[in-house]
Amino acid sequence: MTTKLDSDTRAPPAYESPQPHASPSASTPTTASHPETLVGMHLPTIIFAIPFPTPIRSHKQPNSPYLLYTLPRAPYEKPGQDAYGRKGKEGLVKKAERKWQEEIALGERIRLGQEPDAGKWKRFKGKATGIADGVIHYLPNSRIEALGRVPPKKKLGHLTVLYPADAAGPEGAPVTPEFVQFNINEVLKKTQKRATYNAVGSACLLPVTALIDIFVVVPIFLFEMNLAYFSTQVSGRSKVAAITGSKDSSISCSPTHDLEPVTVLLQSTCHRLSPRHFATVSGSHPGAPVTREQLLNAADAIISAFRQYAIDEVTTRHILDREKIADDLKRCCRKAGKEYVKSA
Repeated sequence: MTTKLDSDTRAPPAYESPQPHASPSASTPTTASHPETLVGMHLPTIIFAIPFPTPIRSHKQPNSPYLLYTLPRAPYEKPGQDAYGRKGKEGLVKKAERKWQEEIALGERIRLGQEPDAGKWKRFKGKATGIADGVIHYLPNSRIEALGRVPPKKKLGHLTVLYPADAAGPEGAPVTPEFVQFNINEVLKKTQKRATYNAVGSACLLPVTALIDIFVVVPIFLFEMNLAYFSTQVSGRSKVAAITGSKDSSISCSPTHDLEPVTVLLQSTCHRLSPRHFATVSGSHPGAPVTREQLLNAADAIISAFRQYAIDEVTTRHILDREKIADDLKRCCRKAGKEYVKSA
């Protein structure tokens, strides 16, 4: 574990305007070549705000006009030995998360047939773990899930919100960064309030689910699922407080021209969920399903924009595999789309 410096206690610096991250030249030293500069560093963070399509007919203003999304975190790795051969230190919570990730990875390998020697119990446990992981991803709303992927509060630096450059406002005029930032702040404040209620309810259920897991022989992971849900609510709430409650400007918005495939994917998803409320994508048949090509195009767009704006120390913390991102986008768009359609 690295030593915490005074910079951990300081508010993250205000950024005048986000700029695409240029690849460093050979003459420019990077923080990757000087790991000591990462000690206590506030990590700048990227989140995408994709506007939902406007409903064709609706009697009320839908909740959350944006899909908030960022790339999923890469799995934790077991800390290695330091230069003196001493075992690396690891926090209890992080170790528990890493062990859970290893169980999920094992279950996925078993499902794909990559563990031919796995016994019946290990196969059953792997399947149960996969189901539990699916439930854990399903329980929190899409905004809390996105916030769960950004760095923890003590490392959370400047937040850059990227949105499509061709996004239009209520009157059809192009939106400004100030307009997007106002809406994002409103969405985050509502998310924080909801997370508080959810965390209290989940905390009350922790002793109950722990007792059930103790006395039930078959692994159903109720306690783990409830603990993960509680953790995401508390973590999301604290991150919103860090973003919106800072005296310095810790959030800024910037348009980008790379996100059209993601906008198309979200519109296709909403139309598929409710053809009565949302128009089909231009050139597509009504009710047409989302294609794999749409998913891969959207994944490429997200990865490209993320690489362009994020520094190397941030990109290494996230999954950048296009197939995995395509699957993740499909699930997140569908989840957020259901929330949006329900409120439309």
